[in-house]
Amino acid sequence: MITTAPRTCFLNLLLLCLLSLIAPLSGAQDLALLNLATPQSGCMLGNETVRVVAYNYGARLNAGTQFLGLYALDGNASQNQLFVLDTPWESMSARTLVFDVPGNFSNAGDHTLLVSINFASDPNNGNNTLHNLTIRSSAMSVAGTLTPSGNGSSGMLSLSGQIGSVLQWEQSPDGLRWYKLANGDTTQSYAGLDQPTQFRVRVGNEACPAVVSPATTVTP
Repeated sequence: MITTAPRTCFLNLLLLCLLSLIAPLSGAQDLALLNLATPQSGCMLGNETVRVVAYNYGARLNAGTQFLGLYALDGNASQNQLFVLDTPWESMSARTLVFDVPGNFSNAGDHTLLVSINFASDPNNGNNTLHNLTIRSSAMSVAGTLTPSGNGSSGMLSLSGQIGSVLQWEQSPDGLRWYKLANGDTTQSYAGLDQPTQFRVRVGNEACPAVVSPATTVTP
């Protein structure tokens, strides 16, 4: 007769050993930053609230648990904040951390942001920081000014003083009906005009809404 009792005992002992190794890890803490929620790149940013999504890979954290957070904008001195949990933070769950003091993103161009958290009981610091985040604040679109040159019936229109890219030129015989011209350059040629004709241009800068220049009339 073959008995399986010794084998069963061995497997039970092996399971107990594995559980003894896992049990200490179940109480370990591991907070991580996943991504930046706000601000995002956009048009004419100002004083913007910094929000990050964090994840608790470790054990459940009780209400009242404290940890430090900071963000540094454009290499300036960091803005520090003490976070205190008002509700428990369950294991394997995410929540959004909100900094009380907003960051100044009003200057047009790219802004570099670093965000980090520091929990004293967290042995894994490799996932606590978001490095080199780039947030772009776009300047408002400016249509600029059109200047014609030529002999009246033919010539060239030049755009100057604009902020943004030329999206399209438009031409009208009466200021009511506008026809698109397939041109993304800052100059637009015209020829063979036999009546006063108006021209204008649409300009858009990055994330900002497009604007239309004042119409310029060319009289042959």
